[in-house]
Amino acid sequence: MRSYVNYHQNNWPRVLSTAQYRFNNNVNTVTSKTRFSLILYFTPTIRINPTTDSIASEKTPDTRYKVKTREEFSKTYQEIWMKTQEVIRRYYNKRRKTQLFEEDQKILLSIKYIRVRKLYRKLTDRFLGSFKITKRVGENVY
Repeated sequence: MRSYVNYHQNNWPRVLSTAQYRFNNNVNTVTSKTRFSLILYFTPTIRINPTTDSIASEKTPDTRYKVKTREEFSKTYQEIWMKTQEVIRRYYNKRRKTQLFEEDQKILLSIKYIRVRKLYRKLTDRFLGSFKITKRVGENVY
């Protein structure tokens, strides 16, 4: 959005649709498709002159054509979705550390994502507590 607005930043409502179109028309690196082609099953064109749009020239996509296209590409998009999930799972599991704790074991909690109300965060302790594990609720929930 920063590259579309002017210096005074007062024209952003006028250029918002252009920026949105540009964002949705980018090709995703994992799926190799645009958001338009995945959701709408076609890539719309941006119309500068509304008097010569596709409705006036009767080139609007037919409903039967949309249904046929969705049925044809449904399997392809499901395969792309599975591939995307596998890539995300691989990158997620690359940094994930499995830590299993036993009941009655004592642990320390990192304050990295806990809000601590101290004057200087840099000078606070990095870990809280010594907490005793009483019960395991889920795979990573105690």
